[in-house]
Amino acid sequence: MAIPDHRFPGRRPIRFFTSKVGATRIMDTVLELKPALEDQKLVVVEVGLLAALSKVRADKVPPVADSFVVNNPDEVIELVIYLRKKAKK
Repeated sequence: MAIPDHRFPGRRPIRFFTSKVGATRIMDTVLELKPALEDQKLVVVEVGLLAALSKVRADKVPPVADSFVVNNPDEVIELVIYLRKKAKK
């Protein structure tokens, strides 16, 4: 899922997380703010970062996302706050 990053205006990054807890927290927040996504049956999946990036790079289908961001636990907290503020607008 591409979630915009206010630090990189105009980009649509795929987000990777350094912990399953962080990924789960973001997914729970997104589902809370956009209940319609419940039908998509989103799940947190552990991936090898280099393998995932190589596979995406080799994919010939035009990407939904145009960049990648690896979020640490501190950035997860900031992202949750950002998403909640954006949803209130």
